[in-house]
Amino acid sequence: MTIRLIAGDFDETLSERLGVVLPEVLAAIRAHVARGGAFLLASGRITASIEKIAAAWDVPCHLAAANGAVIESWPERRRLRALELAPDLVRRALALGEGRGEAHLFFDECFHARSSPEVERYSRLLGVPFAHAEDLAARAAPGARAVIWRCDERETPHLRAALADALDGEAFVTASHARLVDCNPAGAGKDRALACVQEALGIAPEETLGLGDSPNDLGLFAHAAHRGAPANAHPALKARATFVAAEPYGRGALACLARYGVV
Repeated sequence: MTIRLIAGDFDETLSERLGVVLPEVLAAIRAHVARGGAFLLASGRITASIEKIAAAWDVPCHLAAANGAVIESWPERRRLRALELAPDLVRRALALGEGRGEAHLFFDECFHARSSPEVERYSRLLGVPFAHAEDLAARAAPGARAVIWRCDERETPHLRAALADALDGEAFVTASHARLVDCNPAGAGKDRALACVQEALGIAPEETLGLGDSPNDLGLFAHAAHRGAPANAHPALKARATFVAAEPYGRGALACLARYGVV
């Protein structure tokens, strides 16, 4: 068994909480790429945020931002795909989620939200600026990649189901965290991002290792014969994984890489 492509989620899969990455994880990814392997970093984060991570890692790879709405090679920044939410769809989604969580409207380089200490912390975590907006619907414009709601964990599955039902076929709705509901352009999804990169590189599912922890990462398992989940993963990921690590976050990712001979 030879793993030619590692397709990994960033937050709380390859990273610890708050985006901290263990040196051992980064060393393993760099060694894999140095041996001629390929790496896809896939995230619900927007393009500027995931590009900053790739730049800091200094690893040639492919990036899938906004749950695969944007796919590009790094560092060339050659785009394989760029999907966007139409302004009218943004306004409809915001109306559907009204009062059910704190909404954020994301573009490639920044996001809009009502200012609060939590939003400021979120901006620092992502490494991208935000603009205060009392009325997000008024900020709807071409180029939007996502509307994301930060909810109470008990509300997340209900809001996700309501959006998916109302916007069926018009948007891709998922959950990138226990408290986050993501609405991305139709045609997004980490499964489609992975398939796109596999086709571009001529790599088969049998040569692919998918790593993820949240429901939006199920797409990384769809086209990967080898599927690893850290101990903190959502039950849906553990049910589909071919290996579940005993440790959470980056330590769990390292265990997955070791299980499949990458380290």
